[in-house]
Amino acid sequence: MEKFDFAVQGAEKIARMIARYRIFEDIYFQQSSPVTGHLQQAVVRLYRAALQYLVATKLYFLEKTGCE
Repeated sequence: MEKFDFAVQGAEKIARMIARYRIFEDIYFQQSSPVTGHLQQAVVRLYRAALQYLVATKLYFLEKTGCE
């Protein structure tokens, strides 16, 4: 049960992070600047890492529970 709680807490943190970065995108990506491209790449890497975590978590629990 401890691993399940950890995974749920991780998913909750990711949901909050995505909501925060959506606001970040609205504020900082409206205008172009010399760093806009770098910021966009960083946000994409962050979203990619979050999705990889969620997929790995799902696969782990599918394996442990035998569910599909």
